[in-house]
Amino acid sequence: MSSLPVKNPRTHRPGRSRPARRPHRMARRRGLILAAALVCIAVALMLATVLAKATLLQHHQTDLAGCEQQSFWLAESAVQRAIHNLRSSPAYTGETWDVPAELLGSSSPAVVVIQVTPAAEPQDGWTVHVESRLPTTPNNPVLCVRTLFVAQVVHP
Repeated sequence: MSSLPVKNPRTHRPGRSRPARRPHRMARRRGLILAAALVCIAVALMLATVLAKATLLQHHQTDLAGCEQQSFWLAESAVQRAIHNLRSSPAYTGETWDVPAELLGSSSPAVVVIQVTPAAEPQDGWTVHVESRLPTTPNNPVLCVRTLFVAQVVHP
């Protein structure tokens, strides 16, 4: 008697030489692989979003620091301008100084306000108040304020 392999009635399909696979296991496995791939893509997109936001924030902070430096140096320049004008004309009371964007090398202009008032007794001199605003647009301007006393020089 020849020994033939016994066919499993659950997995054997007549007319085929090898047993059929269970279709629901393969479908479940493919579904898990697809779900894992979607989770990986979602995590990658979240990381990309976080990195893009961090990059934009860093760019904004860098621009703000540049505006702060520019505003500071404009205020310093305005103080020197006020002192020079006071030395040449003691009647100088100040001015509004519009600085064009081309002169600053930026995309927006700046405004510097110089106010000169006579100082109170007992000292002779002036109080110089300077406000430098960059950019001049109302959303997020950088303001640098300087106030100082300038003594009157007596020439012998």
